[in-house]
Amino acid sequence: MPALFPRQGELVVTVLSVHGVNADSRVPFAVSKLAVRRKLRELGLESMLDTFLSANPTRQKDWDDSQILLTTDPLLVSSIPAFAAATGTTDAQIIDLLKSCRE
Repeated sequence: MPALFPRQGELVVTVLSVHGVNADSRVPFAVSKLAVRRKLRELGLESMLDTFLSANPTRQKDWDDSQILLTTDPLLVSSIPAFAAATGTTDAQIIDLLKSCRE
């Protein structure tokens, strides 16, 4: 069973391998919420983010209170499959989107 809370330095998003994402070479990283929002806006998915966040009070509060998104965060990891489904993308595409936001 994959670890839900990876230790520092371990490969991250092993939980996502359950959803068909190959987690090899994915290491923990952080991205700014602004970069994610701008990337989603560029892709025409910003309103999907707002709808997705407002559908879950915990998710909305965590988004509002955070400055950055950590790929080790259990709520983020557990939200990726649902957000991918809501936007018609795959988990791997969402991970790639997050990775592109740190550049």
